[in-house]
Amino acid sequence: MLIKSLKLVAAATAGVPAGLAEIKARSESHDRKHLDIKPHLYGLWLSSVIASARIHDKSWDARTEDAWKTILGHVINRMKKAY
Repeated sequence: MLIKSLKLVAAATAGVPAGLAEIKARSESHDRKHLDIKPHLYGLWLSSVIASARIHDKSWDARTEDAWKTILGHVINRMKKAY
């Protein structure tokens, strides 16, 4: 699921129409009317993803972490707004 999520974020960030449509669909499926994923949980998810990546990526550095936070942050903001 994590790899699928990261590929989705990459596609949406690149402006791929299918990726953008999927982000919109995920925003709707996770909103208060559907899965009811509370907005504060996205920060926990991001922290967990970053911690895992940091452990397993031998070339991980502060620049990489900042990039992940920026890119995933855009999607998280969209998810929160859709809530």
